[in-house]
Amino acid sequence: MAAALHAVSRVVGLGRHRHQIPDQAERGHQAQHVVADVDLPPEEVDRLDQALIRVGIDNILLISPTTERERVQKIVARARGFIYYVAVKGVTGSGRLDVSEVAERVGMIRELTALPVAVGFGIKDAESAAQIAEVADAVVVGSALIDEMVKKSQADAGSEEIQIHQAAVQLLERIRAGVDSSRF
Repeated sequence: MAAALHAVSRVVGLGRHRHQIPDQAERGHQAQHVVADVDLPPEEVDRLDQALIRVGIDNILLISPTTERERVQKIVARARGFIYYVAVKGVTGSGRLDVSEVAERVGMIRELTALPVAVGFGIKDAESAAQIAEVADAVVVGSALIDEMVKKSQADAGSEEIQIHQAAVQLLERIRAGVDSSRF
């Protein structure tokens, strides 16, 4: 999935349940641009959606572990691009990732929409990425990237910016390897 969440998240790879996504030539070398507005409920997105549609950006709506099925139906009815499922309760970077619960919720979401389901929050290493890639269409990493860069900058106060960024890239490479290991 070629998508860029305009936040500090990164869609690292596609999971086992792949969708037919046009290659770069078919898309005209354009990525899918999205905004994930975590504070705006779907009932209040009309004005923002109209503006985003005019410039070719999808407004990605989030579904949490506590979202009731009736509300999920409303969210997927408004959704474009893909669905972002929040894998853990609490704030990003915290909480325990329960893959069986994620699989159950992703299955319920799939019953209600044909859109791909990206899963984020709680994915911090190759192992958790591989587990989520087994049940999701995409894996999203956010806090783990920031944590890795902070850890690098604190461990070596003389680190150059490029070294700090390289630490994040190395984490993404490990996570990507985890996602790829889940493939058939």
